[in-house]
Amino acid sequence: MNTNAEILSNLINQDFGLISKEGSRWGKSEEHSSLVLDKERGIFYWNSEGVVGDPLVYLTKVRRLTFEDAKSVPTDTSPSALAVPSGTKVYTFVPIVMVSPAVG
Repeated sequence: MNTNAEILSNLINQDFGLISKEGSRWGKSEEHSSLVLDKERGIFYWNSEGVVGDPLVYLTKVRRLTFEDAKSVPTDTSPSALAVPSGTKVYTFVPIVMVSPAVG
């Protein structure tokens, strides 16, 4: 697993839980089935939200940090180094369900 994949693995695991089998290319969020990690390429895909990217994209789009704050997150891949600082607001996505009118 490359460094980006290790960082993303820790971030996703902290935020939503991560299911990842040893030797598998893919990891999948426990909470959001469309949030997956490609461990070979070091990028995540959150298909239902239309977000794809590296750790910087994850921090700005998922954790909603500013670009400057996201750049200052340590690159240490240990879970404690990537923890959300105490007092930081964390935003979570609420799934949007679209209902089509019945066609009769």
